[in-house]
Amino acid sequence: MKIEIKYFGKIAEATNCTNEYIELNEGANLNDLKATLTEQYPKVKDIDFKIAYNEVLATNNINLKDADIIALLPPFAGG
Repeated sequence: MKIEIKYFGKIAEATNCTNEYIELNEGANLNDLKATLTEQYPKVKDIDFKIAYNEVLATNNINLKDADIIALLPPFAGG
């Protein structure tokens, strides 16, 4: 299955891209995705981030499906 990944802030810097598509095995979940990303981009392991799954913050380990959109959101501050 093909998942769209969007990177923001420090994560975009660590991956050197803001958007890409990743192929995952059927039945993969968010933990599988994290493992794939940290293997491909070791710098991501050192960055704290939240995951948005189809524009909703993920609070547990969700099973992914083809064409899902995942956003990796590092901590941010505003004023």
